[in-house]
Amino acid sequence: MGFPIPPQTIAVICVIAGLFLLFLLIAVRDALYRKKQLTNELRSRFGKPGRMKHSEEQLRAAGCYSAKFHNNNFRIDDITWNDLEMDTLYADMDTAVSFCGEEVLYDMLRTPSFSADELHRRDTLISYFADHAEEREELQRAFSQIGRAGRRSLWEHMEKLESLPEKSVVPFIAAALLSAASVVLIFFHPLAGVAALVFMMILNGILHHRENRKIENSLKALDHIIRLIRGSEKGAGVSASELDEYTGKMRKLSGKLSQIRRRSIALVNGSSAETGVSALLSYFNSFFMLDLISFYSVLRSIKENKETIRELSGTAGLLDASIAAASWRKTFSVWSVPEFSAAEDLVFNGLYHPLMRDAVPNDIDTSRSILITGSNASGKSTFLKAVTINAILAQSICTCTAVSAKLPFFRVMTSMAVRDDLSAGRSFYMAEIRSIKRILEQAGEKAGTERLSDDPCSKKSGGYPLLCALDEVLRGTNTVERIAASSSILQTLSQRNVLVFAATHDIELTQILKGSYRNMHFDENMTDGSISFPYRLLEGPSGTRNAIALLEISGFENEITEASRKAAEHFEQTGGWESIVS
Repeated sequence: MGFPIPPQTIAVICVIAGLFLLFLLIAVRDALYRKKQLTNELRSRFGKPGRMKHSEEQLRAAGCYSAKFHNNNFRIDDITWNDLEMDTLYADMDTAVSFCGEEVLYDMLRTPSFSADELHRRDTLISYFADHAEEREELQRAFSQIGRAGRRSLWEHMEKLESLPEKSVVPFIAAALLSAASVVLIFFHPLAGVAALVFMMILNGILHHRENRKIENSLKALDHIIRLIRGSEKGAGVSASELDEYTGKMRKLSGKLSQIRRRSIALVNGSSAETGVSALLSYFNSFFMLDLISFYSVLRSIKENKETIRELSGTAGLLDASIAAASWRKTFSVWSVPEFSAAEDLVFNGLYHPLMRDAVPNDIDTSRSILITGSNASGKSTFLKAVTINAILAQSICTCTAVSAKLPFFRVMTSMAVRDDLSAGRSFYMAEIRSIKRILEQAGEKAGTERLSDDPCSKKSGGYPLLCALDEVLRGTNTVERIAASSSILQTLSQRNVLVFAATHDIELTQILKGSYRNMHFDENMTDGSISFPYRLLEGPSGTRNAIALLEISGFENEITEASRKAAEHFEQTGGWESIVS
């Protein structure tokens, strides 16, 4: 004769089983709904610019991988990155669904490649994802489980984790067993069981909170790693021969980390932390100390497999970043895959700025440095940015916003939007000097990139050329010394392994440098008291000025504009300025 089960115990068991079944059904329904919703969102977003506004913290987090792991190759420096507003360009491009995709995309832009083979592989991936929606969406659904980074990257959390001492899990297991015992006690002595349960909830809550404060950032690192492994395992299941190299690598790497995932099975997937089921599991983890047990049981394994984690993140990130690049290509009506050449000529047909999709296109074909003159707002600065940004895009995502593009590999540096630094006691002019000096220092050095002797796009000596954009050189000083110094700087750069695109209002430079620079200009149309700009790049130096005309159009008093015009005419005729008598 068996031990009789009290009716109230049977009732409790039925209620618990019913609640479990209910939550299970809710979880299945929610999973199906989220999958359908995610697929619809992915389809609607593909081929559209990135819509998320990136905070400074998010941009820093995205750049952490690049700053930590770049292999000493040439890197776009902060001045150039800010001059070209690359954060804005990155945000326009960033439709990655995972933190590793965001990081690899950022790294591509920040550290241009000098390998034709690597760029060909990237273009092959990007083109594949543009044409294969089913495989693309399957990968994106998998990588969505990884989730985006938020304010801090995995690698920032990893720094905290690596310094954390290892600790025995025995005390946490003991607390978990006592919690389990209090639950079991409810079935035999309900009142005593409830009292024990409440006591353990309070005790474990205090212990969990105290310990969690010590390892909060490291727990976030573990959460990132678990999501990375889960998403990569899912992504490795995508069946496509064109992706076998990458899915096979993800399968191998995630297999090496499977022990970490299995021991951390109870951790809540942070990407779904807002769902009711996940919130319930979070309380469950806290009550049974499961996250702490998981964390300390895998801490050593994480430290030992840091390189495997980085490699897995890079592989999954490459696929996600390539999908983002494929989506970005489709936002343009005109774009091209660049052709890399051993010749020094830079050739763009129908070039335009990627953030100005309706901009007037321009052609440029040159192996000689360019000096651009023209009126205010005529398009000089935008053209400089279009050239340099497209050189970076060519060597990062194999995409140029032009009808066609042919160019050698370039290191890209600029000095365009110089600012003073009052906190460092640095004037505008001193900031200009420092900005230009760094370019001169690079101009005489070899590129910090390794070359393969059989690479047809590599140069035999002297390093990769520097593509340099300078906007209004030394504008922070007086006219005479500006012209004298800027002409010497520009002449020096032209004699080195540098292709210079320089914009200036100093028309005198067009004569001084005509032996070493090709003169080109932008002009304007003045009609009936209004001004318009065709934004077309033309041969030769500019023969017009519009600063005073713009004063008139802007409504300045006639007394001011007339006096300005007379003073300018007097200077042109005599070479000197007339004193103003009050």
